[in-house]
Amino acid sequence: MFSQQNRSSLQKPLALAFTLVLVCLISAALITIAVSTSMDAIIQNSGRITLVGLEAYGGDIGSANSIALGEILLGSSKDVSFYMRSISNVPTILEFSVTDWKPDGIKQFFLISWNYNGKVVAPNEELFVRITLNAVPSFEFVDYLISNQIASFSFDLSIYAVEA
Repeated sequence: MFSQQNRSSLQKPLALAFTLVLVCLISAALITIAVSTSMDAIIQNSGRITLVGLEAYGGDIGSANSIALGEILLGSSKDVSFYMRSISNVPTILEFSVTDWKPDGIKQFFLISWNYNGKVVAPNEELFVRITLNAVPSFEFVDYLISNQIASFSFDLSIYAVEA
C-alpha cells in the first residue's frame, strides 16, 4: 500500500504530533497537581459573638460568647450551632452583621449565612441557630494568603433582637 518512502515521511509528523500531545498531557497533569495543592490551604479562624436582646448557650458557643471554627479549607464551609433565647419583653425579629475582620482584606473571600428565616421571636422563646462560614475557592484567595503570609483570621458577629 505505502512505499517505504511514504511510510517514513508519515512517521516523522506522527511522532512529532504524539510527542506534542504527550507534553500537553504531562503539563496539564502538573498544573492540576499544583493547583489542587495550593487550593488545599488551611487557615485557622475564630470569632466573637455579641448579642443584644438575646442570650446564647450550648452547642458551639465557648466562653465569653466566642466561637472557634478551627481549621477551614479553601472552598469548604464550617457550621457553628447554638441555642438563643430572647430576653426581650416584646416580640422581635433578628438581624446580624459581621464586622472587625482581621486582617481587614480577608472578608472578600468569605460568605456568612444563617438558618434564621425572619420569624417573629416571642419573649423568652428559644431558637436553634446555625451559622455557616463559606471560604471562597479562588486563586485570588490563595495569592492573598501567600502574599500577606496569613495563617489565621478573626471576625466579630453581632446578632440583634429588634422590635417586630
